[in-house]
Amino acid sequence: GSATMELPECVELYDQKVKDREERKEWILEERESIPECDGTSPILLRRWLRAIRASADRVPTGVNEDSIAHKLIRKTAKGDLFTESQAIVKANPRQAYPVTLAQLITIFLGPDARSKLKATVRQIRQLARETIVTYARRFKQAALEAYPTLPWSAEIDLELSEWFLGSLVNGG
Repeated sequence: GSATMELPECVELYDQKVKDREERKEWILEERESIPECDGTSPILLRRWLRAIRASADRVPTGVNEDSIAHKLIRKTAKGDLFTESQAIVKANPRQAYPVTLAQLITIFLGPDARSKLKATVRQIRQLARETIVTYARRFKQAALEAYPTLPWSAEIDLELSEWFLGSLVNGG
């Protein structure tokens, strides 16, 4: 058989690509509504914005590049100085993973000690008396991702987090 594609196959492939692109655009528009706009001036609002960006990136459909989607969502929801800084970061390193971009924004807007505070928060987090292990694991993971945004984690960080997690569980349920 020849290596060329039959015309109907080619048209079908093109139609699928267009359909995928439209679905992606629609998904981004829907997600964008769940992310508050932020200019970086309020630490509380900035943390809420960072959590919303991470949550949206976690919901990116399979097969779609979560870094490019997260960077699009950052571009569409960041305002003022936050927009300017985020775009400068992405322009300087267009292929970098979005958690690295968020970590750089944390350092710029919340200061370098914000990272150590986030790490201290992970060490202090405890399972609540009637909290299920699934709910607690989700809460712990959220805090861990904020403190250590660059994935995959190194073996040392992985071990450290595992020890903290196991040490923070309520005994005997």
